[in-house]
Amino acid sequence: MADNDDQEDPEIDKDEEHMSSKKPSLITPIDDFQVTKKIPHHSEFDDEMAKNKFESEEQQRLAAITIDDDAPDLERDDEFGHSRLHCWVLL
Repeated sequence: MADNDDQEDPEIDKDEEHMSSKKPSLITPIDDFQVTKKIPHHSEFDDEMAKNKFESEEQQRLAAITIDDDAPDLERDDEFGHSRLHCWVLL
């Protein structure tokens, strides 16, 4: 047995009006509601650790590039007065 009678249009459903009607909202909107933004959390411990890490890396970098020996560079006497040019040639 068909849902619609012969006189009714098969494309129209009587219950469709009830299904499409909107129910009123139970929540009343607040017009002037504003969300306050919070600043991000700031960790003093993390700042101190980053500062210590930067300082230790800077000390290591300076120690790596600093020449701290007092011994003079030993160079033998050059008969051409250190005016030679040196290069490698690949044959």
